[in-house]
Amino acid sequence: MLANGAVREFHWKSAPSLLEAGVLRLYGLRLDDELIAALYTLWESDTVYFYLQGFDTLYAEFSPGMQIVAAVIQEALRERKKIIDFLRGREAYKYL
Repeated sequence: MLANGAVREFHWKSAPSLLEAGVLRLYGLRLDDELIAALYTLWESDTVYFYLQGFDTLYAEFSPGMQIVAAVIQEALRERKKIIDFLRGREAYKYL
């Protein structure tokens, strides 16, 4: 998910303080013991930012990426967040 070395290093260094502050939330969807989808989010004020998402294409027919997104949207609604920001990009799942 973080292929660029400099970007990966930035997140590796900043993640602990973001987790401690409650800003960073990481989600994983597992099938048995195998991670099949992941979602990296940032929670700030009334907004949830969906920063990075990935899934194992071997399980694409089960839509693990959409399942994890749906679960996190439900969590955001329970916490009364007003904005869910998918950030830049024109991926199809952002326009359902």
